[in-house]
Amino acid sequence: MINDIFNEQLVKKEKTSSDILKSVAIWAAALVMAAALVIFVPMVGPLIALLVIWGALVLNGRLKQEFEYSFTNGDLDIDVIYNQSKRKHLLTIDSKKILAMEKVKNKDQSVKGADKVMDCSSGLVSDNLYVLTYDVDHKKTRILIEPNDQILKGIYSFAPRSVTGRYGVSKTEE
Repeated sequence: MINDIFNEQLVKKEKTSSDILKSVAIWAAALVMAAALVIFVPMVGPLIALLVIWGALVLNGRLKQEFEYSFTNGDLDIDVIYNQSKRKHLLTIDSKKILAMEKVKNKDQSVKGADKVMDCSSGLVSDNLYVLTYDVDHKKTRILIEPNDQILKGIYSFAPRSVTGRYGVSKTEE
């Protein structure tokens, strides 16, 4: 009998003030450009203005993100979903090659010393926020994730020495 482990989780990225500012800037620029096109290029301006509005709609949709974690037999796949419609695979992590995984208390402190940082979390500091240290293309990469209990247990079962926190060793035992 084969014991396969498979778990999925969706984490919605919360809108920050930066995201709201970007959205306002996108729409303001699009409306100014569309108005200028309609006024200064009367023949084809309205058609180009529609394309500008469509571009703003697409760009604004990219600000709405969800992250999907899929844990299958030791591999953690992380995908980003834009506007609940377009999916992009970010990376696959072999949990046996995780250098360290620990709970985050201070977001800024936990990503210090990394060559690359990927925030695949909701953007909020929560009790379930972890930083995962992994070697990606010979660069020390820190990935912020919010795994649920099943994914956390799965990672711990494949890499028990790397996980610090809820299911791993405590800092005092190390």
